[in-house]
Amino acid sequence: MPDHLSDEEVMHLMQTAKARLIKAHTPAVRGKKAQNEIPAAECAGVGTITKQNSTVDVNNSTPRKNLKAFNLVKEANRVIREMRAKEFLSELSTTPGGKQHANHDDASQGHFLMRDIGGYDRVYHLNRIMMAAAMADGQSKKPVDMPDSSWVEKYNVAIPYTDAEHLMMFQALATIPSDAQELSKRGKSKETDDTNKISPVAKPKRNQYGI
Repeated sequence: MPDHLSDEEVMHLMQTAKARLIKAHTPAVRGKKAQNEIPAAECAGVGTITKQNSTVDVNNSTPRKNLKAFNLVKEANRVIREMRAKEFLSELSTTPGGKQHANHDDASQGHFLMRDIGGYDRVYHLNRIMMAAAMADGQSKKPVDMPDSSWVEKYNVAIPYTDAEHLMMFQALATIPSDAQELSKRGKSKETDDTNKISPVAKPKRNQYGI
């Protein structure tokens, strides 16, 4: 069997095998009657199993059982998997080990392979790359005016609400070895000076009944 088969070729192979199996299990026409003299009940068509053209041990599931017995379905599935797997680019490890197929290169007008240095957080790296690409003007190869990372970068952030939760974080960090630091000391939160402190909704007027 060839290494490469199209979906149509695999389907044709399975249909041909099924037709041959059905033909092998179909009894020959009795006597020397001409084909046009066979009763209508016996002319059910190729692949159709009826009481007139079969025996007791043959039923509608027989062709499928025979295909399974001869491993034709398994073989066809194996060929399909191998054929489709070769259409994919190899998954890359620390050092790219796969080789790009020539068809992918021909179909592209140029593409990039990228990840963060060390490959620790490809999702965050892609987020920053797309931000930089959105800010770029496409007129040169110069870097754009933006930081390469946010103040959070690839770190996790915990913002406890109560004093107890603040101490709980100290306990957790003392338990689990971490690259951590306390960025802001515990204290009351403050509104910024430009925060509006006057409600835009008029104070309701009460009548003599307080309603």
